[in-house]
Amino acid sequence: TRLRLAVFSVWTGALFVLVYGDLLIGKSIQRTYNRPLLKMVGWYPGSIHNLIGISLLVFGGIPMYLLDILRPTSGQFSWYWVSKIAIWAFCFANLAFAVRIQSLSGLGRSEQEEAILLRDDVLTARAYGALINAFLVAIKPFARATSEYVLAYLEHNPILFEGCKIRQDATIDFEAVVRNLERMDKKHRIQDICTIFSALASKIIHLYGAVASPKYADQVFAKVYAVTREAFRGSPMFFYILRSLPENILSEERLALLPREELEARVQER
Repeated sequence: TRLRLAVFSVWTGALFVLVYGDLLIGKSIQRTYNRPLLKMVGWYPGSIHNLIGISLLVFGGIPMYLLDILRPTSGQFSWYWVSKIAIWAFCFANLAFAVRIQSLSGLGRSEQEEAILLRDDVLTARAYGALINAFLVAIKPFARATSEYVLAYLEHNPILFEGCKIRQDATIDFEAVVRNLERMDKKHRIQDICTIFSALASKIIHLYGAVASPKYADQVFAKVYAVTREAFRGSPMFFYILRSLPENILSEERLALLPREELEARVQER
């Protein structure tokens, strides 16, 4: 009995490490996408089989093994033995399927692309692009008047925007940006992305402010920023975006990012 308890303790600890590792990976992905963990179970190859197998181990295998230790049964045939064998077989079959599926798809193109989309620089570029396009949609039909400047700006910054195009609705197709990111210095990539996108956003806001009013343009952009940030479920990438915007835009939100000493100094200046 002691030996069986020792074996039980060892493989229960190993199972705990496995479950804990999966939870850490899931939490990291959840922080990136900001979506419920259970809704992301089917996103990755073998994840459903893996979840079923681990769940059967935790809620079926462990209780039955512990029951066998505490209340040994005879070797005679019983439905308890049949159910126990079925649970263990189904459990390890699901875990084997999960490993097989993951090994076959580990080098697949779709999984490589998914890994790329998890990068902070890619998320920052996609979030900034969505923000600018949302603002262009909000200021229709004036958005078409900005197309000439936007096109010139895209052509003037080919390192990041080569291959980007203006759509018929005056929004911008930023899909090529993901491919172009590798051209930029990795160490300062996010900062450079924010700087280039910020200059584009600032100019569009300025052009619209000249037609409407600077105050109204800032108000529209602030509303669009809030909606876009909510659409990305408050992604931490918006921290970089907010810091890169001109000082006169979203000033209240920017104040919340300042250190306490600098914040007190700004308040005293006001």
